Amino acid sequence: MRLAIALFLLAAAGASGQPRRIVPLSEGGKRWALVVGNDDYRNVHKLRNGVNDARGMAAVLRNANFTVSEIENATREALDAAVTEFVGQLRQGDVALFYYSGHGIEINGENYLVPVDLAAANEVQARNRSIKANEVLEQMEASGAALNLMVLDACRDNPFKGARGFGGKGLAVMNAGTGTLLAYATAPGKTADDNQLESNGLYTRYLMQALRVPGLRLEDVFKRAGGLVQEASRSAQVPWYSSSVVGDFYFLEAAAPVPALSGLKLKVNPKDGLKYVWIEPGSFEMGCSPGDTACFDYEKPAHPVTITKGFWMGQTAVTVGAYQRYAQATGKRMPPDRDSTGFTVNAAAGNDSLPVVAITWDEAVGYCGWAGMRLPTEAEWEYAARAGTTGPRYGNLDEIAWYADNSGRTRIDSTAIASTDRANYAKRLFDNGNGPRSVGQKLPNPWGLYDMLGNAWQWVADWYGEKYDQSSEPQDPSGPPVGQYRTLRGGSWFDYPRYARVSYRYKNAPGARYNSIGVRCVGE
Repeated sequence: MRLAIALFLLAAAGASGQPRRIVPLSEGGKRWALVVGNDDYRNVHKLRNGVNDARGMAAVLRNANFTVSEIENATREALDAAVTEFVGQLRQGDVALFYYSGHGIEINGENYLVPVDLAAANEVQARNRSIKANEVLEQMEASGAALNLMVLDACRDNPFKGARGFGGKGLAVMNAGTGTLLAYATAPGKTADDNQLESNGLYTRYLMQALRVPGLRLEDVFKRAGGLVQEASRSAQVPWYSSSVVGDFYFLEAAAPVPALSGLKLKVNPKDGLKYVWIEPGSFEMGCSPGDTACFDYEKPAHPVTITKGFWMGQTAVTVGAYQRYAQATGKRMPPDRDSTGFTVNAAAGNDSLPVVAITWDEAVGYCGWAGMRLPTEAEWEYAARAGTTGPRYGNLDEIAWYADNSGRTRIDSTAIASTDRANYAKRLFDNGNGPRSVGQKLPNPWGLYDMLGNAWQWVADWYGEKYDQSSEPQDPSGPPVGQYRTLRGGSWFDYPRYARVSYRYKNAPGARYNSIGVRCVGE
């Protein structure tokens, strides 16, 4: 029974009533964080992930240039001392973040953070031995910091429910002044998932993922985290937030402008029912990413490419459900749902949100044409996959992609299996339950595209050219005029990590039909 996260962002009003300005780090403003994780409670039920969440958040915040103080399984006295030290560091123009993961209770409209040494589950003890969340917030506001963030990872269903003196309500709503963002992991009075089979609570897990994405505006961090929580919990846990923040705040800057998720230009294709994202024209370095030691010769050299025309791209790969609509409308057959090794995919898997796989290049062309779209060129695909990033991947691999290591019942080392037991590679994945996963479960890239790496290979329009990167045109390249193989991009659930890179290029015969090959369409 846990958790709720509330985040309050305040541009605290000064004596004039005007919001304080956020001072860039280059002008001397500093970022401070106090991170508290409680789970080893002595007199109420213990939690699984309080300390794990705090440790994870501390690491994420340090990566975002916060100076972090961390305390675990804190008593009331330890909490008081840590808050006093934290607030004493704050200066005008700083950014301050307080994060608490553990039990919390509401008594008569006040929220209390519960130390691990609370002696008894009664109202008097709770009032005397717990710490008021509002008092911490007030001290932060009084410090003169330009931004104050409070993250409460605390039970919204009362951990003392039924005990004398306590009601059954979850945490109460906390109010703050101008320039406030308030976000909860779940609706008031609802239980948020402690996620005991994994190493982080459900909301904290996805909040940390969103915080790691460069170029996300503050509100988009919470939109992204909230959407992923709903998908993972099948809408059993519905995070929400409200905001009066004016202006933008970034935990991590991006190398290129990143559109707000709320500002993405999206449309639903009436033919296939899928969402498409508008990709603006622009320039990028195509080919082997700087510092990527995994590149093959056919990914080199990196070279400048300009995409002169914008295009719509499927936000996800084509799904089984969308392909079924195509098959019903045209009389085409569905692709096979089993292969010779025993993997079950497509309609037989019983999940319309899986990527359709085992389709040939011609079938991919046929589907996209029916939907009023086409296959992307290889250059368009890589431009969209990179989304302004310059590394081998647009994020942490486990957070953005389903690949062989993480697409089964238990985690495996697919690279080691491929090098030591290649003959049994497919069998070992089958035995582990590996296979495609529902689209859109992982973090999207900064342009809002899901599964550009992993889950299913994506056919592109081009013939495969071994020396493509040495000879392609600088503007809107379309690949060789003829060839033997067609090009695939992105990697899949079946492949080890080296294949899941934005510059990696794969080839196969146009008639190839594998349980890891799918399609994503684009159009004007």
